[in-house]
Amino acid sequence: MTDLQGGPSRHTVRSRPAEESKAQKESMEEQLLKNTYDCLICCSRVRSAQAIWNCQACFHIFHLRCVAEWALTSQSADAGTWRCPACQGESGDLPKDYFCFCGKQKNPPPSNMSLPHSCTDLCQKARSCPHRCNSLCHPGRCPPCGASVYKSCQCGRTSKQVKCNSKVVLRCDQPCGRTLACGEHRCSAVCHAGECDPCEIAKEAKCFCGRSTKPVLCAMPDEYSCEQPCKLTMACGNHQCAKPCHRQGECSDCALSLVTSCPCGRTPLPKDWNCSKPVPLCGATCQRRLEGCEHLCEHQCHEGKCPPCPAPVKGRRCRCGGLVEEAQCGETVLVCRRRCNKKKTCGRHKCLDECCDKEFHICELVCGKKLSCGLHSCVLPCHKGTCPKCDNVSFDELRCNCGYSVVYPPVACNAPPPECSQLCGRIHRCTHPVTHPCHSDPTCPPCTSLIEKKCHGGHEIRRNIPCHLDNVSCGRPCGRPLTCGRHTCDKTCHAGECPTVCEQPCRKLRKCGHPCKLPCHDECPISTCFSQVEVSCACGRMVEPRTCHEFQQAVSNMIQQKMRRREEVNLAKDLSELSKGFLKCVERCAQEERSRRMAEALKIDPDVPVFTLALYSDFVKEEALKNWHFASKIVAKLNDLVELAKNSSQTSRSYGFEPMPREQRRFIYELLEVYRCTGQSYDQEPKRNIVVTAYRCVCVCEVVFSMLPIFELRLSGNY
Repeated sequence: MTDLQGGPSRHTVRSRPAEESKAQKESMEEQLLKNTYDCLICCSRVRSAQAIWNCQACFHIFHLRCVAEWALTSQSADAGTWRCPACQGESGDLPKDYFCFCGKQKNPPPSNMSLPHSCTDLCQKARSCPHRCNSLCHPGRCPPCGASVYKSCQCGRTSKQVKCNSKVVLRCDQPCGRTLACGEHRCSAVCHAGECDPCEIAKEAKCFCGRSTKPVLCAMPDEYSCEQPCKLTMACGNHQCAKPCHRQGECSDCALSLVTSCPCGRTPLPKDWNCSKPVPLCGATCQRRLEGCEHLCEHQCHEGKCPPCPAPVKGRRCRCGGLVEEAQCGETVLVCRRRCNKKKTCGRHKCLDECCDKEFHICELVCGKKLSCGLHSCVLPCHKGTCPKCDNVSFDELRCNCGYSVVYPPVACNAPPPECSQLCGRIHRCTHPVTHPCHSDPTCPPCTSLIEKKCHGGHEIRRNIPCHLDNVSCGRPCGRPLTCGRHTCDKTCHAGECPTVCEQPCRKLRKCGHPCKLPCHDECPISTCFSQVEVSCACGRMVEPRTCHEFQQAVSNMIQQKMRRREEVNLAKDLSELSKGFLKCVERCAQEERSRRMAEALKIDPDVPVFTLALYSDFVKEEALKNWHFASKIVAKLNDLVELAKNSSQTSRSYGFEPMPREQRRFIYELLEVYRCTGQSYDQEPKRNIVVTAYRCVCVCEVVFSMLPIFELRLSGNY
């Protein structure tokens, strides 16, 4: 009895395991019967009375109205296709009608006695085998074929009854026995598929002349040529054949047996002459026309070629025509030493031949440029224009990454892998469902599923973070202790290690009471303090910032002067006096002091803002009356800038106005004197603009500018 064994198949059939197909079918039937199946688009239940559409690739079920709207909005304008929301498989037709699962009945009526959306008829969908599905109309993939069939072994001698869906390859243990291509021997290999291997039995072959032999395979000819001279006697009986080893009867004729006259051709040979004797010479002048000219040979009748013509020729040109000189007629062609230097047909190289007489200088170098495939080089002679398309082809199948789609040979060189409608089957670093199709890119698209991740510093858990993002920062300061032991990391929540060298300002207090502010160190070195202190004039109206170092030097100088004068030194009192009298009073101080005294005399509240005509120049007042809208806009901007500078922790704040004419820039410059701000113009006309800077301790905003037009009109008596 023949023993049949199962082995790996040479042809891979794409099909899911039977357990997976069965589990999908049963799970979907159970959910439909219990009304627990959800539509992936609207995330609501799929009821038995609702029209549905099921994908024929992944077999997911959707509401017909949901998938119709989905297909209409996601349809590609170029290809005219749309993708399934579940498997991303492409479809060309828009879903319009409601069919049962097997597709035979349109608008199946709902029934409480059977599976929803089923026509209760046999499925009859085609399988990969000749048998059709014999299950009742059902959702999901059809179960594997369970029919029993007889399958033959590879050599066809024996057969066995197996399941139709079985992928087991049957082999018997008997020799193949088929006649090989040589026609004399049979295949001794064990039962196999495909063509038998060539016959490997050796035999002895003899050469045509019979002087040598060699072993050859059974399928090769019995005779061959040893490539040695034949040496068989020719028909003349005097000479041997000089041709390489050949079949019998193919020897050439004797060349001398064909001669009938002397070398010059004027005297016939005697009748008793044969090829074993030398050819007799007649002794007359040869008179044969010389090669390359019109002269006749003047030598006596001779064998072989005639010597070169000795006749002198004047004005003979070289091949290229660039040299003219006298020479013998029979001399070889004159060649000069001049290089050609003309462009060859490729247009890239020059002809470097000496005395060149070519009409077309064909470039014989190999092109060698990379072809469009990027793998092979052009093997044509150097040429103009672009190289032709690479004509190399591969006779191996070209498959997509998952192996589902295939391009059969011949395959063009460097052809891209075929597009595949299946989901990507690579191993991904996360466990979220894969939504992108099979591709040939080296890396998969990033996973965009929203998850929770902890920030780098471990401060909090961030929500709705795409899965592929690893750099998650909460935006807070890092706060981890640095190596100095005195500071914590002030960088925004970051990945990796904190800086190894601390460069934060030192917080230790100097003798003057200000922090050190030098880069972090162990012991504070002796250095100059550049902290800002406020100094004022004697009346306290002018206040400006100065560095602590300047102030300390002034204090030291004052104490030294007092000590020279032997006056009493009170450090606290001297510091207060010096800080108040550090600046000199200006004319503005005297004006304000007079105004204060006048207000006291007139019993006017100094806190109420009073407009003073002396604060504004005539030009400012005239421009304000001419263009009140522009003036109020500038004043509002300056008020905001001064307020921002007053409340800011920085020394100054700046604002850049848009480009404007010269007169408007003058209005801003003269108005800045009132606000105690500075301005600087930049760029060239007509784009010249002003940048205004307000210093925190200097700028003021004391005047209500909106009262200016009313006040002016009152003064003129027109209000």
